[in-house]
Amino acid sequence: MDLSTIEREIQTVIEADKASWIRIYQLMSEVESEKLYENIYNSYTQWVNKIADDMHIHVSLLWRRKKAGAFYAEYQKRMEARGKKVSFDDIERVSPDNLVLAERIAGNNTAIADQLIEKIQQGELKRKDLSSALAAAKRCRAEKGIPDPVNGYDKQKLQEQKETDGAIKPDQKKITAMDIMAALEIYRHWIGEPIEKQGRVPKYKVFGEFAVDSPGTRNARRIDALVAETITAKYPRQIKLHGIEIKVSRSDLEHDDKMAEYTQYVDCFWIAIPPHLVDDAKDLAMPCWGILSVDEEKLEVVRSASKNAEYGIFRDVALSEIIYKLM
Repeated sequence: MDLSTIEREIQTVIEADKASWIRIYQLMSEVESEKLYENIYNSYTQWVNKIADDMHIHVSLLWRRKKAGAFYAEYQKRMEARGKKVSFDDIERVSPDNLVLAERIAGNNTAIADQLIEKIQQGELKRKDLSSALAAAKRCRAEKGIPDPVNGYDKQKLQEQKETDGAIKPDQKKITAMDIMAALEIYRHWIGEPIEKQGRVPKYKVFGEFAVDSPGTRNARRIDALVAETITAKYPRQIKLHGIEIKVSRSDLEHDDKMAEYTQYVDCFWIAIPPHLVDDAKDLAMPCWGILSVDEEKLEVVRSASKNAEYGIFRDVALSEIIYKLM
């Protein structure tokens, strides 16, 4: 099947019934395994972001289905190795969110993963149970100083990237997220040419870890940095909003499955990265996203952000949050 045919089928499945997540997983897996995106997109992630944008859905909806399917596919392999046949038909009515939660609880422990999947299939574990179990597991890991495990699909992708992840030369200073935040506070040229407005003092303010309530999700999303400015706004009382995601590693770029959703809250969207990740950012970012390169001495605009007509549909939510923070 070619890419355009797969995209049309994904669109049809989503419009008909979002609960039919298994077919979406299968189609996405085919695109990835056959590398059908390569002639048009720089990366699989870029393709996923683009189709989510075209279909006007949260990109995390697609990633959750992909991760849930990959988690169950690994379980299927383990069962077959034991002589037990299981099928995706067995989980047709199971929520992909429950499987994603189960994967996060199990970590690298396949025995726990198998038990969780079986209990989910039998209806013994609901989302509330899994959410509580995950919260308990995270508390336990934090108390013992154990980092959250990287598992399943993410682990596979990290292994594939191990040799290609942004290499830093021994004499090159490692740029941290704090360095990039500091650069955003200091430099303002990256937002574009100033527009003079009679009698108005230009404003520029950076909000770090900016929380916005995301429709369809239970928890607030956090944009790494939100910049509100009047410097490049066309009208005297107009405020422009820039969302900036800060990424300091290739794996961080590759595995952020919520980043594309932040475009709905801002006028322009950017990725800010150390210089050694510029090529990776070009491969993974949507063409309309801006790219900022930050080293210890300067902030450079690699590519300016362009305003997408679909962006900013929830920008009033961001503006309300700004007002609340300043009250």
